[in-house]
Amino acid sequence: MEKNFGVKPTDLRRSNYQAVIQLFRSKSSLTVRDIMDVVSLSKTAIINILNNLSKMGIISSVGKGSSTVRGGKKPELFALNPNYRYVISIAFSHESCDCQLLDLNYKVLDEFSRCATSKNGFSYREIILLAAEAVRSVMDYRKLEPKEVCGIVLHCGGIVLNREGILSRPILAPQWGNDLPVFDDIRPFLPEGIPLFLDNSCRYLGYYELLKHPERRSQNIVTLFCSTSVGGSQIRMGHLVHGLTGLVGEYGHITTDYSFQDRCNCGNYGCFETSVAEATLLRRIRKELKMRSFSSLCEKDLESLTLEDVFQAADEGDSFARKHLDHIVQQFAVLLYNLQIVYDPDEIIIQGIYSKSAAYFQNTLLEIIAQLSLHSIKSHTRLTFSSDCNTNDLHYAMVGSALFCFDQYFEQLDLTV
Repeated sequence: MEKNFGVKPTDLRRSNYQAVIQLFRSKSSLTVRDIMDVVSLSKTAIINILNNLSKMGIISSVGKGSSTVRGGKKPELFALNPNYRYVISIAFSHESCDCQLLDLNYKVLDEFSRCATSKNGFSYREIILLAAEAVRSVMDYRKLEPKEVCGIVLHCGGIVLNREGILSRPILAPQWGNDLPVFDDIRPFLPEGIPLFLDNSCRYLGYYELLKHPERRSQNIVTLFCSTSVGGSQIRMGHLVHGLTGLVGEYGHITTDYSFQDRCNCGNYGCFETSVAEATLLRRIRKELKMRSFSSLCEKDLESLTLEDVFQAADEGDSFARKHLDHIVQQFAVLLYNLQIVYDPDEIIIQGIYSKSAAYFQNTLLEIIAQLSLHSIKSHTRLTFSSDCNTNDLHYAMVGSALFCFDQYFEQLDLTV
């Protein structure tokens, strides 16, 4: 066996503890044998780790498991203590402020929500004060001390400098201005000592994909979320990639059709977002249907027409629906080809409305992607349609942000004593 020179005992101890904690975070309960089957440690070492984690309050005994086929003593079951620490997640925009308090099992313990009533929505100052009020509200509800909160995670649309805590470009709320120092502005209104995090909501939607698929932590994945707008994330070896100015993930603003005449929110033309965003696509379809009546979609109330209706019509052979989806497939193909070249990822995961698309769209896209290659090098990138992040994007962004925050906490937790 190759010796690992230069590894300090404290680093090895931390690594062993982290491996056990991470295993608990992906399983509802575990026995000593379960851990031994995954982590290369002796039974004695694992029992010592479990005893110490129990003393720290991170895990607790939750009863007895099933005995083996040979009978014998039933093994003790251990699980994370959900009340060990908490995360406060806040999604904000000029239209709303939503806050949730989540435990270690990602259960929502309390919520705070406010929607704007004026036409112009909330001002930036109002959002800062609302977010601070939300933190106080959920902490008071549970009578929490600052030390019990792993972090407060703020997330929104727009371009974010995550380390500096600056909302560089609130694209959907240009009236707020640019280069907004969120951390500096909200800290005076918050309890001291709680770490703050800020990012684009789409990055946390991407991070959610690590929850049920921990194997993705050792891969290079790209997520693409499409709804009323488009965003995404790159997660390399379990870490979010942001880039120098926070542009990684702004895939909606990659040009995929230079002939497209609709102007994007970013000010440019031909952006992927202007072609595939749900509202703009449905607006084009309704406009054309009012001038023609050769599609089965004309039988529906056009004002309540959904993209799912278009997917279904295409599956049923409707040529009009297929024509529009063929155009969308071409836009996806251009974008995904470029993402493959830029990132060469193990997997690209499509989230949002297109992850609910039916057979015609998905099969057509998969066929085209399979034909794309650079220098005749076959791509091994997997294209996956998310089974979770396809409806309630707020919920998954909240859970994804909590997962990220707990990850940061456990990575920095002192496990060397």
